Amino acid sequence: MIKFFRKIRYNLMSENKTGKYLKYAFGEIILVVIGILIALQINNWNEFNKDRETGLGYLKRIKTDLVKDTLYLNERIQLAADEKSSFKLFIKLMHEKQATRKEFSQLISSVLWDLSNLIIEDKSYVEITNSGKLNYIHNETIRNQIMDYYRKCAIDNFHISEMNDTGNDMFTRDIYMRILPYYTSVIDSLYDGDNLYNKQDWKFINNPNSKEFKDLQTVAIYYWWKQNVSLNYYKDLVTSAKELIQIIDNEINQVN
Repeated sequence: MIKFFRKIRYNLMSENKTGKYLKYAFGEIILVVIGILIALQINNWNEFNKDRETGLGYLKRIKTDLVKDTLYLNERIQLAADEKSSFKLFIKLMHEKQATRKEFSQLISSVLWDLSNLIIEDKSYVEITNSGKLNYIHNETIRNQIMDYYRKCAIDNFHISEMNDTGNDMFTRDIYMRILPYYTSVIDSLYDGDNLYNKQDWKFINNPNSKEFKDLQTVAIYYWWKQNVSLNYYKDLVTSAKELIQIIDNEINQVN
């Protein structure tokens, strides 16, 4: 092809057809420019497809993490609902007579002083954002929704962590040492459990006016409230995660 164009130029120059040669040369330049533009367009198209495939890969990874989040959050919803109910019953039973140490131990052992923080599967998102490649997800709306979800997770986890710290401080300061010896699991695991406590120490449970009773009730009410607030966080997040999964699925299917 190059030899063909070179031959044409040679013939025009040898025949002294300057006007035609200039027109031909200009046309050749135009063809070269068009060729370069086409090559650039093809290269840009290839790069765009490569970036799009990378972005789809990121979406699939984030979707996998979101599916894990929904399973985890559903477990937390069930656990928070159970613990909320158990603390409500605990507070009710506090006001009923505990006739023996064994009954008091059973009451104390009926609730879990759970202090788990929110654990979201965000490794893919953190890796993608830290590498500065979040823009490979070309759909700006989806990109913003992903950022909003993880931002919401961070805010909720901060609030849950604060509540846990407060609950832990209340429990360890006012209650822990007072009721620890009466946990059935502690008593059963020790050879001589009766030496752990004064046999009269548990009887505050039958005196609602005592400081010990009021302290225990205050902490129990706080833990009930904490589970209620956490439950609402978990429900909201699992809804957001499921909606985001659907949005990502739609985007993947549309591109494919």
